[in-house]
Amino acid sequence: MQGLQDLSRRAKLPFSVVKRIKQYVENNYQSLFSKDEEQSLIKTLPPFLRDEILRITYGDIIANIIFFKSMTDGEFLWKILPVLNSIKLEK
Repeated sequence: MQGLQDLSRRAKLPFSVVKRIKQYVENNYQSLFSKDEEQSLIKTLPPFLRDEILRITYGDIIANIIFFKSMTDGEFLWKILPVLNSIKLEK
């Protein structure tokens, strides 16, 4: 929201407009928050937090695939697991 505050100061937006923009962003956060932004946020986190998120999000996949159990490269896992998670195989 810092960006909104900066914009409102530079453009001298009235408080009512800033409030409506803020409400829009808050109400539509999920659709506005893209996967690219998510990846950027994850990259800024320290490795121990990234690893914890990785285990929570993809723990079932990691636990069930021997190759991933022994993997120590968190960056590789972050690149491959989201792709695998979205693939659904039919029997």
